[in-house]
Amino acid sequence: MAPQAPGRGLGLALGAAAGAALVGAVAWRATRPARRHAIVVLLDGPAGPAKRGLALSHERGAPLEALLGAVAAKAQLQRGALVLHGSASKAPLPPGGALDAALDAEAAAAGGTAVLLATTAPGGLSAAARAARPLSAPPWAPRWDDFVKMWDRQQQLAVQRISDNGLFTSSTTHPDWQTGRGLLARGFNTLKLSSYWGLVLAKARGFMQEWARFPPGSVVVDVNEWLAAMASDAVVFAATGWDMRNLERKGCGDAVHPFLSAFKFGLRFALGLISPVEALGGWGPVLNPLTSTRRAMEAKFAAARKVCEDMVEMMCEATRRGELGGGARSVLSSLLCDVSPSSGQYVRQRCVYGHMINLLVAGHETTAASLGFLIYYLAANPQWEDAVRAEARAVLGGRGELRLEDLPRLVTAEACFREVLRLHPPVALVNRDAAAPVSLASRWLLQRGQRVAVLLAALHRDEATWGGRFGDVNAFNPDRFMPGADAGRHPCAYLPWGMGVRACIGQSFALMEAKAWIVAVYDRFTLRLPPGFVFKPSHVEGGAAPVLEGLAVQVLPAPGARLPPPVARAPGLFGAAPGGSGSAPCSRAGSFTRHSSLPPDGAEPPSTVAALAAANGDGAPSSPLRGAAAAAAVAAAAQLFDAPPGSPPRAAVSGGGAAAAAAEAGGRLGTPLLVLYGSNAGTCEAFADLLAARRRRRRRRRRRLAAPGGAAAVGGGEAAPLAAALPGAGAVAVIASTYNGHPPDNAARFAAWLDAAAAAGAGAGGVTYAVFGVGDSKWETFQAFAKRVDARLAAAGGSRLRGLAGVDVSGAGFAEAFETWQADLVAELLVHFNVPQLDGALGAAPDGGARGKQRVILELLPDTHPGAALETVVPQLQAMRGRGISVDGLPLDFTAHLLRVTAARQLQAADSGRFTRHVELALPPGMTYVAGAHLEVTPANSPHIVDFALGLLGLKGDEAVRWTPSAAQDSACTPCSFVSSSRQALTFLAELSATPTRRQVAWLASACPCPPEAAALWELAGEAGYKDAVLARRVTSLELLAAHTSLLAVLDLPALLNFLPRLKPRYYSISSSPRTAPNRVCITVARVDFTTPTGRLHRGPGSCTCHDVEVGQFVLGTVSDLQSAFRLPADLRVPVVMVGGGTGVAPFVAFLEERDAARRAGEALGPAHLFFGCRSPRDFIYRERLEAWRQSGVLSGLHVAFSREGPCKVYVQDLIRQQAAALWELLDGGRGVVFVCGDARRMAPGVASAFCDVARDAGGRSDGSASAWLGSLREAGRYLEDVWC
Repeated sequence: MAPQAPGRGLGLALGAAAGAALVGAVAWRATRPARRHAIVVLLDGPAGPAKRGLALSHERGAPLEALLGAVAAKAQLQRGALVLHGSASKAPLPPGGALDAALDAEAAAAGGTAVLLATTAPGGLSAAARAARPLSAPPWAPRWDDFVKMWDRQQQLAVQRISDNGLFTSSTTHPDWQTGRGLLARGFNTLKLSSYWGLVLAKARGFMQEWARFPPGSVVVDVNEWLAAMASDAVVFAATGWDMRNLERKGCGDAVHPFLSAFKFGLRFALGLISPVEALGGWGPVLNPLTSTRRAMEAKFAAARKVCEDMVEMMCEATRRGELGGGARSVLSSLLCDVSPSSGQYVRQRCVYGHMINLLVAGHETTAASLGFLIYYLAANPQWEDAVRAEARAVLGGRGELRLEDLPRLVTAEACFREVLRLHPPVALVNRDAAAPVSLASRWLLQRGQRVAVLLAALHRDEATWGGRFGDVNAFNPDRFMPGADAGRHPCAYLPWGMGVRACIGQSFALMEAKAWIVAVYDRFTLRLPPGFVFKPSHVEGGAAPVLEGLAVQVLPAPGARLPPPVARAPGLFGAAPGGSGSAPCSRAGSFTRHSSLPPDGAEPPSTVAALAAANGDGAPSSPLRGAAAAAAVAAAAQLFDAPPGSPPRAAVSGGGAAAAAAEAGGRLGTPLLVLYGSNAGTCEAFADLLAARRRRRRRRRRRLAAPGGAAAVGGGEAAPLAAALPGAGAVAVIASTYNGHPPDNAARFAAWLDAAAAAGAGAGGVTYAVFGVGDSKWETFQAFAKRVDARLAAAGGSRLRGLAGVDVSGAGFAEAFETWQADLVAELLVHFNVPQLDGALGAAPDGGARGKQRVILELLPDTHPGAALETVVPQLQAMRGRGISVDGLPLDFTAHLLRVTAARQLQAADSGRFTRHVELALPPGMTYVAGAHLEVTPANSPHIVDFALGLLGLKGDEAVRWTPSAAQDSACTPCSFVSSSRQALTFLAELSATPTRRQVAWLASACPCPPEAAALWELAGEAGYKDAVLARRVTSLELLAAHTSLLAVLDLPALLNFLPRLKPRYYSISSSPRTAPNRVCITVARVDFTTPTGRLHRGPGSCTCHDVEVGQFVLGTVSDLQSAFRLPADLRVPVVMVGGGTGVAPFVAFLEERDAARRAGEALGPAHLFFGCRSPRDFIYRERLEAWRQSGVLSGLHVAFSREGPCKVYVQDLIRQQAAALWELLDGGRGVVFVCGDARRMAPGVASAFCDVARDAGGRSDGSASAWLGSLREAGRYLEDVWC
């Protein structure tokens, strides 16, 4: 039975302009009422008319005075001087009865809307306006940026009950979406997709092998669940490294993971699509007068939500422990640990659940649903099934399995899948809200906030686009997507993946998965529909996407098929099959190899590694790029973000591997190479990494400037001169993608600067450059930004080393294309700059053997040593910058200084039971800071744990060791090293109190020479043993060594330091202002110490370093620029609202110190309110200073919440709600700024909710409008957070 045609009562309004089309506005084809004129007024000025217009309407027959008054009010102009001209006639509008005729003529000239020019100049219109041709299309025609996706309607918010504020279920303007999208997209860039091919192929193969066990002619009745099992396995494995094994569960007759059914129930319940009878399993619970039906359904929903939450929490914790991900950077680990390239922020902890649920659900339901429809249409159209099978066998060429490079050749399979998406897009309706007044097709005027609905079913069945030679638009015909069929087709006539910035990030993954499944299944099977099957799409079996209800198929061998031989399934793994015992054999081919993240016997322990690099840099990058071309790179990498408008980009430069060897030759000639990349999804960044160095160390929160060898060092200020950014004597390589026609997020400011330089015809004089573009030819804006960079650099005076090159990632061999370009570029650079060829291959590894695998190079000496003085070591480390390749925890750009403690005091009462210390430190000459910045402190291990480690190793602490932190690049130089003591090495070179990962415990077990102790360690390495006996009890590696002393035979001091992680720097908000004392900085540090369940005293290295240091001693640290907007407004008259708990008050002390200095200097101050939370008055730190500032007027309001004092707990959010009226006046009317500092898990969400309540209670807004108001504050930089987990 064929599907029914959709209703024809809706038409499509398609508007396009400015090189980008906006489509899908669904509207009734009704004419605008003739009694009103639709008008847009452009304001004319000396430089010509404005690009954006004021939309309004004018009553037919109303006088000109009324129109002038409306324009003056909307444009905030003086009525007396205002004159309106027609854009076509260029004449002033006539008064009286001729006005309507003039407006009609202007509307006819501009496509249905009268376009007027408004001026107040005595001479009339500007020359630019008079010279302009009559407007055939309004200059405000829509662009993608004019429409944003808002998730704020009632039904949308209902979905968030199960999905939270995730990637697909949040507004584009929301900071959480902007932060998460930048990271999630990287997980599905083209390079990442290549790494997923193996698991996708394995799942497609597993599906085929499971179905091969059915007797020929069997009818499979639960097809949708089979497809969901395969698709969910694939996307979860790709995103986290965890194999849910739903295919195997289903093949054994076991239930699939409860997450699949839990989310479907939760979504249907949230949307009101499930009846009480269905939800509760019959009429009995519904008719029972002693139970509440609603409460029972809510309880079931809560249980379903908990299943989803527990699964995400399990994956998060396993990822943190190193048990998931297989050593690679997974999508989940990126969400947990990385800074978003689009916002410069970390993903908030509470948002991880929403992003993961959105990704996992959308990543499997849409693919599974589309494959179900594909099964139906191929069974109903056997000629296309035969075509798909013939193509699959031709591509396989007698091989047993598909290869990644075969995918572009599967044009028929892709055409069939795309045709299914045309007929049944997984998301039927796409909504966008107008961000500004805009015209659609010159017929409909939309005001800001009005919603446009895109009915994809109607768009994809438009007769003019999809009919004609292809026949009935409702019929399945893949010819519509065969090569050449899209000639002349509007690029936005087909939008199954969404549109604009909200387009699906996983569309390439889904297409890859579909092709692998099609080849695996249709090469071996013929699928037929059972008699009487009724075509009925519905949500009964599906969740977010509709599926074919009750889909069942008869599975038959395909003609000429080579079915795999049955292989016995491992018994008892998931339980017995129905009707059999646990040992009943089932056939399957080798799909029970478990994914393991544990290192093999004898492997090095895990350590922190750079993205795309193999562990500790001793292997090729974990990407498809291999060979001498990838290794033959020249120095220096840079990023295109953090540069302000009007200034050139700042760069972080480093070198390594063979790249450093090549840079050495270039360095002797003073020839730098600057590698710049612009990337949203991470592909260009990966290419830049490969070009710059095999082993490049990046720091997440701070970017310093270093110049190894001949690499160019870019100036340290944001207004660094252009000559310092683009080396006139060297070369620049730019690798960039295009994002919907625009630059990538991290290249936006660079693009603005480059446009200005090109317009001036100067700025890149003497610069030799080459540009490589990365893009997808399916997009209309293919390589647009790369072409723009290439042209602008030439216009700014640059000289092309090579013509513009690029790669189409939608085809096969894109990685090889980059390798070829990279090799050619290096060869041409060597010739162009007369750099002598190095001896040996450029790809030779700089560090071989064990040395290349060590994080710390340490040698025990036979002598004793008291320990090197920090006053001697630190200057030498700073002097080493640029001299070599870092092989330990210290980066090459070592910039820490010895900061002398000048004052310190405890802030809390002696009986509070807590300790918070105020520490003042002297800054060295040249080090500056601003209020709101951070101090980066390099911690040291506590003496008691160092003594414990020395005792385990049988050392006294005065043994001499030689530490080599860096290998010099110049072969004539001796590697720089220091002689120190064993005590000092244990104090600074590794974190002794760290809990080992499960992988590390397993490594210890494999290395343990004593069988009983090894067995005990293997027990601890198991999932339950690790969770209960190691993680929950916070057991350290040293405690494991103490309990299993045979390990000391294989772990000496150097091996132990390499096994343990390095001591990471700690960051503390600065609590002082440079206006008060520019040469000193203050920090506020709460001491972290407690007794673990094992009885060990745990002392936080960072906090205890700051608490133990005495006045006159040193702390190793530096002022850190975290690229944060958490700064006081430049105009101190702007109202500020500060919210902090505990030590979260630290930056606000700095702000108030700054305001106090301004008050003393006679500057005007705006209102300032501080909401501070602590447990009791004994914990009220800085009380005297805060109350003094309240008395002096520096602080307008001091609101203190005590959570453990009095009959009930009071938090800062409670006080915010109490002050709703005053805060609303400051924020809505006074343009105030909110600062929040403190706990990200509990306080920050509570504070945000409180401010939404302020907008609702004091501002009279609805819940949705209040949430949108808070989002607008965030977007405008008026709601700023500095929070931590």
